[in-house]
Amino acid sequence: MAEEIQKVKIIPQDIDTLVFNGVVAANSITTLVSQHLLFPFATRELRVHFALNTNKQLRIQFLVSPDNSASTSSHFTGHSLLSTLGQVPYVVGDDETVVIPYHVLIPDVGMYLKIHADNRDSYEHSIDAQIFITRDVD
Repeated sequence: MAEEIQKVKIIPQDIDTLVFNGVVAANSITTLVSQHLLFPFATRELRVHFALNTNKQLRIQFLVSPDNSASTSSHFTGHSLLSTLGQVPYVVGDDETVVIPYHVLIPDVGMYLKIHADNRDSYEHSIDAQIFITRDVD
């Protein structure tokens, strides 16, 4: 009996993955900033991994902003992508990956995407987040 070989056509979707990695010290705030996005884009998915023993003490916000400032305080520039979805504009977790399918068009050229991490714990925590975007905004 001959084995069938199936050909699979891979269709690129032109999805860019913006990776944000860092550390936020105990009881402090850190903002990680993407490169300058010199094209209109649409978000497709927001993803963040919370390490074991984060205990929902690390609040992660996904922001879009016209500037590249990296605030270390609760006052930041930009608009929270999650502010229209629920009661709070951030996600928390513990030993889990939170995946949020999220499609929003950002038609402005020259924007930045940011991860704003507010660590309310007495231990430092790692930041491991991704934002998936497409340049095709149709």
